[in-house]
Amino acid sequence: MDQEIKQEFENLTSLFQQGFKKHDEDIENLSVMVQQGFEEVNQKFAIVDIKLEETNQKIDQTTEKISQLYINVDGFIHMHQRLDLELTAMRGYYQRLEERIAKLETAHS
Repeated sequence: MDQEIKQEFENLTSLFQQGFKKHDEDIENLSVMVQQGFEEVNQKFAIVDIKLEETNQKIDQTTEKISQLYINVDGFIHMHQRLDLELTAMRGYYQRLEERIAKLETAHS
């Protein structure tokens, strides 16, 4: 009877060991799958980081171009204002010149 109990106990022990071994394999497989999933997510985040950095660079370049455009437009506005002032001054000069010519023509007639 002791021998039968011992044999039955060994059989149960063997079954438990096989069951634990199977669960260990399942857990290991799950661990590998989770690790692969994390690696895929990390790769996708790396791609997103690269694209975000490229986008930030493009935004910086666009901002710089807009700033340069504002500087150029501001320069053009100042040039236009200066030319407008010069044109006004020249109109006054030509008007006075025409008045003087008219006086001279009147004096010679």
